[in-house]
Amino acid sequence: MRFLIAALLLMPVTAFAQPSAGLDARAAEAVVHGCATHAIARKQSHAIVVVDTGGHIAAALRMDGNGSGIFDFALAKARASAAWGFSTAQMRRCWKARAARPASTALRTS
Repeated sequence: MRFLIAALLLMPVTAFAQPSAGLDARAAEAVVHGCATHAIARKQSHAIVVVDTGGHIAAALRMDGNGSGIFDFALAKARASAAWGFSTAQMRRCWKARAARPASTALRTS
């Protein structure tokens, strides 16, 4: 089964998702553990969610100091990444590129 990975960092808020063939429950837990280890080393607290391509939780962790709303936000970002098929970081780059275009080249709706 293919999984998408999303991690929510508190400041700045970022997420990433990367499809990976053959990522099982053990690997999903390893992703959560790796993200948590990275956060601890940076003295940060995260909500980390790994979902499958259907947006179902494969592994998750709400580190100390985070309310349930932070976890809910991380889950929403993970599910959005699964639904879109690309990470929210990629979406952010697209929006920045769009914002940088002159108004005359912006998409118009009628």
